[in-house]
Amino acid sequence: MASIHKSYLISLAAFFGINITFGLIYTTLTYGFEEFNPLSIIGLLVQSIFFLPSYLITNIIGSGGNLGLILLAIGAIVACVIAAVLSGYFGESKGACFGGWGLTVLTAYIMVLILAFIALPIVQSLSGGTSNIFMSIIGTYEEKGPSTLETSLILNLLGLPQLPSTIILYQYMITELGGLESVGNLIVAFDLVLGWTPDQTILNSFLLLEINNKDFITQYLIINNTLGWTIHGTFMAVGTFNVAYSPPTPDLISIIINVSITAGINGIFYGLFALGARRAAFY
Repeated sequence: MASIHKSYLISLAAFFGINITFGLIYTTLTYGFEEFNPLSIIGLLVQSIFFLPSYLITNIIGSGGNLGLILLAIGAIVACVIAAVLSGYFGESKGACFGGWGLTVLTAYIMVLILAFIALPIVQSLSGGTSNIFMSIIGTYEEKGPSTLETSLILNLLGLPQLPSTIILYQYMITELGGLESVGNLIVAFDLVLGWTPDQTILNSFLLLEINNKDFITQYLIINNTLGWTIHGTFMAVGTFNVAYSPPTPDLISIIINVSITAGINGIFYGLFALGARRAAFY
């Protein structure tokens, strides 16, 4: 019993320590120091439980040179690998090796559930990145998109034909842009800054969303080739979009389901590192 306690505590300390280190660097680079509060710090301690290894690797490849995203992904992978390896190294049996890491995952999972009930927006911001994975696999992710009737009314206000294909297209774009509230903010912002019509805002914002994770030069080249915008126009559009856009967020039930899946998969996958570390210790 003492063996599993030792492997668990060392694994947990490494898991928390690496997560918080990379999480603080990412948050500082992306948002600045004003985003820190006690509850967000708790979220950073367990952030890697939200991400599957495949998603993190894809995120690194498609980061567009974004240092913050690269560090966040690397930190999440390193935290799990090191924590699992340490659990395996200090465990005196297969059960203690795997169990120490399993208890670390369980602790992180319980902390996420508690945090979700007392500070849902923090958990939403951490789990939002995995939304597309779960939406495509099991459809559990809930986005605040408009209904067909609401989309039809919007098209009527915009003076656009209410064809089934048009309704489906705009319903999809509005959903991807974060729902009616987010699109409303975008319409107001782009009207004030660039004088865009609501229809222009929805179409152009959808394009900006698709290239939002790329560096500015790449964004400019894509937009210049497709829409002919100048560097100044691109800069103003990208800046306005980043300020006004509100990413879609999962609801509480979706978060619980999603984190349950990622915790289980990560527990098993990285648990192999724990078992491998114990085996390696004998050679």
